[in-house]
Amino acid sequence: MKNQRTNGKKQGFGNRVLTVLKREKFGILVLFLAAAVFFCVRAFLNAQTANGPKTLSGVGADLDGTPALSDEMAVLTVSTDGETWLFENGGKYLTAGAQESLFFSDKRLPESEWEVQKQADGSFYLVNDAATHEGEPLCVSYLAGFTTYYYHENSSTMKLRFYDVPEDGGVLRARTAEPEDRSAVVIAHPRSGTVLTAALTDEAKTGDYAEYEKAKVLKVLSDSSIQDDASDGGWRGEQVLLAEILSGRYKGDRMEVTYNVGPLQGDPVKEGDGVAVILSTYKDGTVRGTVYEYGRIPALIVIVAVFFIVVALVGGRTGVKSLLGLVFTFLCLFGLLIPLLLRGFPTLPSVFATAVFVAVVSFTLLGGIHRKTV
Repeated sequence: MKNQRTNGKKQGFGNRVLTVLKREKFGILVLFLAAAVFFCVRAFLNAQTANGPKTLSGVGADLDGTPALSDEMAVLTVSTDGETWLFENGGKYLTAGAQESLFFSDKRLPESEWEVQKQADGSFYLVNDAATHEGEPLCVSYLAGFTTYYYHENSSTMKLRFYDVPEDGGVLRARTAEPEDRSAVVIAHPRSGTVLTAALTDEAKTGDYAEYEKAKVLKVLSDSSIQDDASDGGWRGEQVLLAEILSGRYKGDRMEVTYNVGPLQGDPVKEGDGVAVILSTYKDGTVRGTVYEYGRIPALIVIVAVFFIVVALVGGRTGVKSLLGLVFTFLCLFGLLIPLLLRGFPTLPSVFATAVFVAVVSFTLLGGIHRKTV
């Protein structure tokens, strides 16, 4: 009798699921088709990014100590006639593309032939006269990755060093002269402690730009904040923090960030706090970090979860459908519309197409395929 009751409960639950699926078959079909369209557009946008500017990534190394060769570093075989240098890795040549574009080419091109200019401090510029921007030759530079930028005298982003790779691997040795023919070297940017790899990073960015990222406060380096009686006890002042970046292209890096404390910003932060930071990257490769806001993501997740549960309990099936429509709207906004606009697609057609897409899916999801929905 107990097994029969258990089977009855299972069968009853299965029947309820089938009933819901039959009743909501049009909504499920619409969601399936909408998801297919969404992912097709996303694939198109990803293809656009893949065809965009290329930036070669790097791997961290102790360049001030005794750097050891790792599998991630791009070992370059040198060919030179004393005037131009070729750097080959796995049968491909280090090549300058358009501005802020550096890659390994399958073919030897004029843009693969580099001039090595030794600087007074022992560093080198890698200049390419065949690749120019506004009449200026392009140089290998480091802007959140190894890339090319127009020649800029004394730019720290273009000061590179060569390290000899011993035949048996092991410890790299810094060179004080230009690489010799048939030697094996790695290229490093000593200021950031980064060695060139053959892998590509995210799409390169041009000029000055800012990014909003998550970070964690590791240490409060200085704190001049005080409570101001004129603002009802609100805090004013400045904190200099050592923070670890938790997202974006600088993920894992530790850097100093500034927090301008004020009545609108809130109380000073302390060690271990999560914060949102603005990372401003400039043309010369310098990066400045500023605390924008407390890290409120965990609290927001809790609030949103409670909101969804309340709506589902109060609204029942209609409430759940409304939530699905709301989630789909946000996905289209941040996953389709904003990426389309950032890639230069026409504003009005993009907004109109996204709005129509969201409206059709949401109305059909809520009301099914009826005359009123149409």
